[in-house]
Amino acid sequence: MRSFTIPFIIIFLFSLLSCTVPSDSNPETPAEPTQVEAPELSLPSGTTSATAITLEITTATPGASIRYILTDDNSEPADPSNSSGEPYTAPLVFSTDNIYKIKAIAYKDGMTSSSVSPTYTYTKFTSIDTTAPIPGGSGILTFTSTDGSTGVQLNWQEATDNQSSPTNLKYKIVQSTVDNLNSIEEAESTGDGRAVIFNWGIRNVEQTKFYLPYQLNTKTKYYYAVLVKDEAGNKAIYSPNNYTTTDTIYISSSGSDYIFGNQAKPLKTLTMALSLASPGTIIKVAAGYYTANLAMKSGVTLLGGYNLADWNDRNYSDRENPTYKTEITGNVTFPVTVAATLEGFYVNGKVSAEALSVPILRYDTINSGYS
Repeated sequence: MRSFTIPFIIIFLFSLLSCTVPSDSNPETPAEPTQVEAPELSLPSGTTSATAITLEITTATPGASIRYILTDDNSEPADPSNSSGEPYTAPLVFSTDNIYKIKAIAYKDGMTSSSVSPTYTYTKFTSIDTTAPIPGGSGILTFTSTDGSTGVQLNWQEATDNQSSPTNLKYKIVQSTVDNLNSIEEAESTGDGRAVIFNWGIRNVEQTKFYLPYQLNTKTKYYYAVLVKDEAGNKAIYSPNNYTTTDTIYISSSGSDYIFGNQAKPLKTLTMALSLASPGTIIKVAAGYYTANLAMKSGVTLLGGYNLADWNDRNYSDRENPTYKTEITGNVTFPVTVAATLEGFYVNGKVSAEALSVPILRYDTINSGYS
């Protein structure tokens, strides 16, 4: 008799091996969230409408509640909490002409409250605002510190608007070295000497606004335009004006490189002064200690030995008197073909002149020699 025992056993073992063994390991269960999801507002901030605005507030956390704080006078709302603010129970409808601002928070027992939403702003007007602001002071720009060689103060009067409050008007200041700022379109163009030095921001709260253009080149005419914009985006322009920087820079070791460069508000560093100096510029330096390696510029005169308390008092020969001693720690070079003057300094370094340069040295003490 033929036996089938061995083949049967082989088939049985093969079947066992081919079976999938179920895993007794379970995938990790996601951790339950501990903080309520932030509230979501159904309309983007900045929405403006001539008809009623309907706003819904939701949160992705099931069973969470929402509170909100709303203002209708364009003022900033306070932060709501799970115990302060109005409970949200139904969509909000803004039907009266106003500027509405709202913040919201979502909360649920046993969970951390959500973060407070940013301020959302909604504007309801029966008719969309198309009226531009009116520049104050007849739209005239004026300048303070008109003896500034590297900076000036630009002034203008606060604008008014038919709907936006003065504190919500934004300003833009454009500077140019060319007379090309005579309209909004020109002032908002680019290139040809233009530079935006203040871009649609809110200036100081006083009715007289001001801005301080600085690090200007000496002996240069600069043109300025101030634009104003309301919350609806309507723009107006003040009458452009121009200012010409002077030819004399004043420097003090206690000054600032972000100021006018005159006697009352001197610059701080020699390197900044030289970078802004045009040919024919005189740089007057008050007694003090200055650290810099200087490359003189063509046609520029650098004078030391001034008494900071009285710019009319200068003594370039008494270089050991602290009232007049003006010391440069660093090397001074006169590049090729440069005709420049260095007078009345104690140079704690080396002075060198390239071939063909035209250095003029007067009443200087040079510690490390001249070459």
